[in-house]
This record gives sequence, structure tokens and C-alpha cells, in this order.
Amino acid sequence: MNLDTPPTERQSTELDRPVTMSRRWFWLVLIVMLAVGGYIVFGRIDGRAPAAETAASAHQATVPVEIATATTGDLNHYITALGSVTAFYTVTLIPRIAGQVMSVGFKEGQYVQKGQFLIQIDPRPYQVQLEQANGQLAKDRATLQIDTLTLERYKTLVQQLVIARQQYDQEAATVKEDQATIISDQAAADAIKLDLVYCRITSPINGRIGLRLVDPGNYVQPTSTGLAVITQVQPISVTFSIPEDDISELMAAMNRNPKLVVTAYDRSFNKEISAGTLLALDSQISQTTGTLELKALFNNTDNKLFPNQFVNVRMLTSTEPHAILIPVAALQRNPQGTFVYVVKPDHSVETRTVTPGSTEGGLVAIKTGVSDGDVVVTSGLDRLHQGSKVVLQMAQTSPSTNNQ
Repeated sequence: MNLDTPPTERQSTELDRPVTMSRRWFWLVLIVMLAVGGYIVFGRIDGRAPAAETAASAHQATVPVEIATATTGDLNHYITALGSVTAFYTVTLIPRIAGQVMSVGFKEGQYVQKGQFLIQIDPRPYQVQLEQANGQLAKDRATLQIDTLTLERYKTLVQQLVIARQQYDQEAATVKEDQATIISDQAAADAIKLDLVYCRITSPINGRIGLRLVDPGNYVQPTSTGLAVITQVQPISVTFSIPEDDISELMAAMNRNPKLVVTAYDRSFNKEISAGTLLALDSQISQTTGTLELKALFNNTDNKLFPNQFVNVRMLTSTEPHAILIPVAALQRNPQGTFVYVVKPDHSVETRTVTPGSTEGGLVAIKTGVSDGDVVVTSGLDRLHQGSKVVLQMAQTSPSTNNQ
């Protein structure tokens, strides 16, 4: 301590020294803390960046996708519709004469042949009527014979002037009346014979007979309900309607081939039931629905089609040969147009602009942009861009070259 320093100055110096030292330590600690914090923060950021870049690169290199190979094939064009199976012929057996049902000669649901015996109606009343008609016919024939002989005698007598000409003319008229009576008697007898034929009911067509509607012992007459229903199911028909917008395509196809192929599918449109040909089309468009009704014929030898069954119908109208086919799912669109992702040999993808053509089912014909054998991506497209690396998620598939 400097003794020469005044006491007041010495006290001031000793009081300022602790304050100055505290400030220095404060700033030193703050700088050290900032340095350590910056090292930690920037060190973590620098450590994360390479990891993020590595993860992004790995993710980009392993985008899982599904693919298909473009193939060359025929693209079939179809008209589809909902159809109803109808029996080619349907016959309701109705009695043509009155009488009691004596017997039934069929089993319900069986197939019957044309001319096969089905139902017997009691013929005895008609047999009695026939005997009466034949008796009247024989009587009237005998009368005709007598009047004819009398006319011959009158002819000789009138020539000899024994009788008047008027008497001869009256006898001639009587003979003609007898002849007309015999014709009427014969017709009555034939009508009863026909009734006897109607007593035995036979099948008018080949087909399947339905459930029996009248049991033996019941009295039936022409005004009664039907006895049974027979439907011809071999062949069988399917009726369906198409929109009027498809008529021009249909007519063009019929000009090329009048017997267009028509295929019937189940209600889910997954299973083919039977194949047939177009038989006929209606003469006018329905003003109510704006559709044209068509009928197709099916042999139905396997009995897979049943009357009143609902089916999906697909009619082949044309075939586009040698088209480049890819799944519709591969097509993508942007403001520049339509494109697909094509997988290159190094498992990277490139964006390729294409010109799509006709579409049928899940396939589309490509006019330009894709060649036979090119591999296109069909799934996982939202994560792709030019140059993306891909990994196959499933075995490579190809579109069918003949769409059913």
C-alpha cells in the first residue's frame, strides 16, 4: 500500500477492483458457454445432414413398384350389356276340350320330346258323341241313296211325259239337299274325332316341362288355367339392349360378319357361362329408354343357361391387330400430356410420353412411345420421378395379348 496516497483515493481503488473482475469473469463464462453450445448444435446438424442424405438416397434407390411388360397382340372391342335368358319357345298347355283329367304321363321338371304323351282327358263322352254322329251320317246316306234312285226313275218318266217336269226338278233338289246333309254330318263326326285327339295331350315341342298345375281327377275346360308349361332350352336365347350410340358400331360389325359372337357371363362378370351368336335385332329404337333390343342364340347343350336368368353379355364387334398393349394403370397424365414410367436395365425409371389408343377392359393400345418388350410401372407411381431407382415388389407380369 502506498502510504503517500490519500486515504480517499485508496478506498475508491479497492472498491472498483472486485467489480471489474466480476464483469470479466461473466463475459468469459458467457463466451465459453456460447462456444460449447454452438459446437454441440452445429455438430449435431452436421451429423444429421449426412445421415438424412444417406437415408434419402437409400429410399430413392429402393422404391417398391409393380411392373408389366408391353406386348404385341390383338385388342378386341366389345359391346357389353345386361341380358335376360329367355326360352326359345314357351308353350302353356291349355285343354282344348272339357273333361276330367284321367292320368298324367310326365314327371315334373323332366325333358320331354315332341309328340310325347303328357295328359289324358276322359274320352268316353266324345266316343259316345262320335257314335251318334256316325249313326246320323249312315241314316242320311241311306236317305240320299233312296232319293237318288227316285230321281233316276223320274228322269225316265219325265222323258215319257208321264210326270210333270216340276216333279222331277223337286226330286233333284231333294237329292242335293241330302248330299249337303251328309257333308254336315261328316263334319260333325270329324269334329268329334278331333275332340278325341284333344283328349290325349302330347308335347308340341322338345323342352323341359315345369311343375304340374292340375292333378288327376280335376275337371278342366278351355277356359281353365294351364295344365303345365314347357320351355325349349336347347337352343335358348338371350335378349339384351344396347344404347343407340353403339348402333353404328354394331351395324359396321354386322356388315363384316352377320353372325357376331356373343358371350354370356355370370352376374359378377367373372365367369363365362356360354357363347353364342347374334340372331336378330329389333326394328326400332325404344323412345322410352333410347336403346335397341337384340336377341342372341345359344346352343346350351350343357344347360348352363336357364329361362329368366340374368346374365352379363359381351359382344365382339372388332379386333385391332398387332397393337402394343400395356395395362391402363400404367398411364399417367400431366399438363404436357400422357406418359408412362419405363424401367431401364439399371432399375432406374425414365419418363416417356406416349400416345394412347383404344381401351378395352384393363388394357390400352399404345400408338407411340412404347415398344414391344418395354417394362412399364403400374403401381407405386406417386413416388417416382425421372431417374428414380426402383425395386420390384412382385414377379414381372405381362398383359394378355388376347383380351377375352
